[in-house]
Amino acid sequence: MTTPAAEQLLLTIQQTAATLACGRTTVFRLIATGQLEAVGTGRSRRIIAESATQYVERIRTHTDSGEPIRTQTVATQQKPDNVHN
Repeated sequence: MTTPAAEQLLLTIQQTAATLACGRTTVFRLIATGQLEAVGTGRSRRIIAESATQYVERIRTHTDSGEPIRTQTVATQQKPDNVHN
């Protein structure tokens, strides 16, 4: 028996990407910046469906108010100059 995504408590990365109409990389970035809440289940990650709903509400609130949506950026780690591939 399959449960529609709207009724599920936990969503896969793919389900979340489809629900938010974005890519997997964006979902991982939203998790890394704390904008989506995820839990570990074994070796995989699951997004709490309510956090996806709350994310959309935050976007809607900012869009309606005319304020720019500010997101945190994740710093990328750069290789030192003396490291060669």
